[in-house]
Amino acid sequence: MLELPDGTILLDTRILMEYMEDAYPDQGYTLLPSDPVTRCKMRMAYPMAEKLFTAYYVAFMSKGYVEAENNAIRENLQIVEDYLKAHGNDKSPYAFGTENPTQLDFHLYGALSRLEFFRNSVHHDSIFVPIGFDEFTRCVKLYQAISERPELKNVLCTKRAHQEYLEVMNTTPPGNKIMLYLPVVYE
Repeated sequence: MLELPDGTILLDTRILMEYMEDAYPDQGYTLLPSDPVTRCKMRMAYPMAEKLFTAYYVAFMSKGYVEAENNAIRENLQIVEDYLKAHGNDKSPYAFGTENPTQLDFHLYGALSRLEFFRNSVHHDSIFVPIGFDEFTRCVKLYQAISERPELKNVLCTKRAHQEYLEVMNTTPPGNKIMLYLPVVYE
């Protein structure tokens, strides 16, 4: 979520990325591949990222080990892993072997980071261990590459903040959710 200075709230990851491309075209690097065919492939892969996020969310909301839900995460991680192998290269952790991440990489990062945040959390044994996140080496490399980018250090949710959220969320009744609020500073 991003609240703009005029009060407009942007919620969807893709909308946020498109806003950044439009609002700041001359700052930093583009998240869009230069080749129009690769741009189309990127956009066609969005449902893959959304399915992984959905699988994560279902397991997250059940607040514990449910074999079918953990299997759904593993199946979707395998699809992402296979996609990264087919479209990337060994020189880059990003989906299309680019020097910088694309919108698809950030879209995938949303789900991958949440799965990583299960590590050493209240869901470590019930979700993180059974899904075997570390087995999906390209997914892990993508997560790590984006997490380590210096230009993102002040905008990505920290692991500890999210784990604290998981602890509080774990105490709410099944099906209920609390919001995770992070401080935002405009400069």
